[in-house]
Amino acid sequence: MEAYQKQLKNPWVIGAIGFLIGAIFGLIVLGWWLFPVQWTDAEPSDLIEKSQIDWINMAVAEYQLTGNQALAIQRYDAIGEGKEEVLAKTGNNLDFVTTEQYASFVMAVEPENATNIVLGTPVVPGEETTGEATGGISSLLPILCGILVAVLAAVAIFFILKRLGNRQEKKQVTEDFETEIDEQPKATPVMNAPVYSDTPIAQFTSSYRLGDDLYDDSFSIDSSAGEFLGECGVGISEPIGVGDPKKVTALEVWLFDKNDIQTVTKVLMSTHAFKDDAIRNRLSAKGDPTRVNPGEEIILDTQTLQMVVRIVDMAYGEGPLPEESFFERMVIELSIWPKGK
Repeated sequence: MEAYQKQLKNPWVIGAIGFLIGAIFGLIVLGWWLFPVQWTDAEPSDLIEKSQIDWINMAVAEYQLTGNQALAIQRYDAIGEGKEEVLAKTGNNLDFVTTEQYASFVMAVEPENATNIVLGTPVVPGEETTGEATGGISSLLPILCGILVAVLAAVAIFFILKRLGNRQEKKQVTEDFETEIDEQPKATPVMNAPVYSDTPIAQFTSSYRLGDDLYDDSFSIDSSAGEFLGECGVGISEPIGVGDPKKVTALEVWLFDKNDIQTVTKVLMSTHAFKDDAIRNRLSAKGDPTRVNPGEEIILDTQTLQMVVRIVDMAYGEGPLPEESFFERMVIELSIWPKGK
């Protein structure tokens, strides 16, 4: 015991133990668990191939709604190197857009190679999963490094304790993370014609998918002359259950009019949330609660603006939570008209 206390007074021993404890706590506990690095505002060129295909799908939907060729080319060029290959593979992975809409988009961004891209060789099944496999290996890298650091620390502490004449056993606890991937059938979008004869002054498309925990889109509303009229947007209102990713049971859609003192908000609720009196009453404080269905149109009115919110496509997620309680995906179209038009 005296030898143990004597060794603990040795500054080299205390320094070594402090360094190991600090490395484990700082790197694993603080760096990878409590305060992990989170990447935001990534460019489309930095995404894995599957996400780039989703980006092209949303660009096709946007081009179908706006007809803006310059914007379509801008969205396409954002993919960067290999954009032609991603565009060709998108034809075999269409999501909430039709083949005709995809072909029209290809003609707009790649007029010279449109025929080869649209009628090209189909993607070999499993080829597009390369990006996902790489991402999976990268996601395991912090865990593997953490295990390596823990093993080295255990060996060092063992020899220190052996030198002091005292052995200590260590127990390691490993946490297993499971990723559940639900394949949902692709729903055919409801493409109803606009209920208004005049062209809206602004029109936007917002798309949510399960796992987008920071989903919060906002858009500026300007007149044809460039005058600022207001803003609109949609974001997460209420999750349900626990764990990651968030299971979103309600979204908020809002309209701000610069000539109106109040921002108008409506809460787009799942079937389960709308039928649950406690959830519906709680969310009614944020805005008018509305149960959403594919193809449904919801109107928001301010003093000088009117916005029609159309549910282009939606699907519920599956899992241990109640049926139709959270959204797997949702595509929302926001169309704004000046009041009285």
